Amino acid sequence: MNGFASASFPHIVRRISFAASVALLACALPLHAASWTKSTASRPVIPAPLRNAINQTLGTDHWVEFQQTTQASTGFTPEFGVSVALHGTTAMVGAQQQKVGDNEDQGAVFVYQESGGVWTMTQEIVASDGLAGDTFGNAVVFEGDTALIGAYAAMIGDNFSQGAAYVFTLQDGVWTQTQKLVAPDGQMFENFGYSLGLSGTTALIGADAAQVGANSFQGAVYVFDGSSGTWTNTQKLSASDGGIGDIFGYSIAFDGTTAVIGAYANNQYQGAAY
Repeated sequence: MNGFASASFPHIVRRISFAASVALLACALPLHAASWTKSTASRPVIPAPLRNAINQTLGTDHWVEFQQTTQASTGFTPEFGVSVALHGTTAMVGAQQQKVGDNEDQGAVFVYQESGGVWTMTQEIVASDGLAGDTFGNAVVFEGDTALIGAYAAMIGDNFSQGAAYVFTLQDGVWTQTQKLVAPDGQMFENFGYSLGLSGTTALIGADAAQVGANSFQGAVYVFDGSSGTWTNTQKLSASDGGIGDIFGYSIAFDGTTAVIGAYANNQYQGAAY
């Protein structure tokens, strides 16, 4: 079946028990996340002498790693780096499984500032109403003094994984939450906030598992306008030829008056971009 699999995936449900997920998701879910169980296998590291030899061979006109940063977690591994954004000397790094207080997998975003060639963490951003399993920080985008942070697994009302996107504004050097965005017609397991795009006062927010008409998991992208100072939904985008399980809205890029939206599961996983 197009866009379906017989297993349950924590991309859709992170908080509910395995038994509950089987009951709720007996129909299949989109194949767009591997199991969140962490592997303990070590990752290969380039030995310093080899790295130096590569650098000497390539010369100076190439990209060279000069710093690695991470954050420790007292809970499960936080998936630090699941999302990243960069503007000038400010960087934001998402850790969607960061433990916040007693909440496992609530998620956080770490802000870094560069000075003198060194990046230093200056703030940890969390949602004011965050809950366990929200995956806050799965997607991050910022421009100027406005940042959008996705929490695709957030529960809205009684809807598991309906999802949300949080607006943060830079005020006196501190990123402060100013609004929480949700889909006006949101349903359970839509993954609103799984992908984000921001340009000026226009935001695009992907809900890659949204139902469109009778098509489960077709996916949609919501347009929000913030020109009035308050972000308001103005349009819902979907593919004109969308089908069941397309996962439209899995990725977003836009600039000015042109947007590109990915639907990687379209046509039996051949994929398409609109």
